[in-house]
Amino acid sequence: LHFVALFSLATLLLIYQVSVPLSFRLILKPMSSDLGLSTSTAGLVSAVFMLTICLLQLPAGLAVDRLKPGLVLAAATLVCAAGAALLGLAQGTGAAFAGRIVMGLGSAFAFVGALKIVGTIGLADQWRELMFGLAAAGVGIALLLWLTDLWLPRVQRTTAATPAFLEQIKAVVGNRQIVLAAVIFGLTFGPLLAYSDLWAIPHQLAWHNTTAQAAAIVGMIPIGMGVGSLLIGVLVDRLRRPRLIGAGAALIGFAATAIMLFGPDLPR
Repeated sequence: LHFVALFSLATLLLIYQVSVPLSFRLILKPMSSDLGLSTSTAGLVSAVFMLTICLLQLPAGLAVDRLKPGLVLAAATLVCAAGAALLGLAQGTGAAFAGRIVMGLGSAFAFVGALKIVGTIGLADQWRELMFGLAAAGVGIALLLWLTDLWLPRVQRTTAATPAFLEQIKAVVGNRQIVLAAVIFGLTFGPLLAYSDLWAIPHQLAWHNTTAQAAAIVGMIPIGMGVGSLLIGVLVDRLRRPRLIGAGAALIGFAATAIMLFGPDLPR
């Protein structure tokens, strides 16, 4: 029961954080119309979210390592909820930028199915209500995350001196394997996020799918990532060929993306 509770809570956080960036694609058109945003400005409002997440990855990781994870994630989720509420209240470009930046500040602390629900219940045009709904959900999840510190095992405090924050950053950046992993992650995961966050829904609508069908198709991406991660992990453990398996998986993803973009109409 203890494991199920913690695993379910982590899943809730994942679903919430995935829904935060994906929901912006649904609200982009009505929000731009209400706030008078040009296409380029709306694109910048969207991009500043990912830029904020990118800049905070190392500090976020260090914070989760050094502080109580439940408390950190609860605070981060509350920040994300505050950003969603700020975006819901936005009356101009500046407030929209601020809302997305604050949402990025919170989302940086958690990994990014909820889009299918959003598309099915038809909240795409009621973008303010959707942002307030995300804000309310974030408050509830943050409270649950704060309670997880009561369930997590107590970590024995060490008296050894902890390296300074900047020294830790330098140590991470100076590790060539970490830098290589970051480059590979960006080249493979970046395009996937760009597709799912920015133009997956209109792309699927162009294939004459309904909004609900388009959202369901986009929802296959995190499912594929979850299943693929498990399969790749098993293959690496058994074959001991991580580079070969990693390169093969990347090529499969590239080929599948190319077929989806340039191939025939394959709605399934």
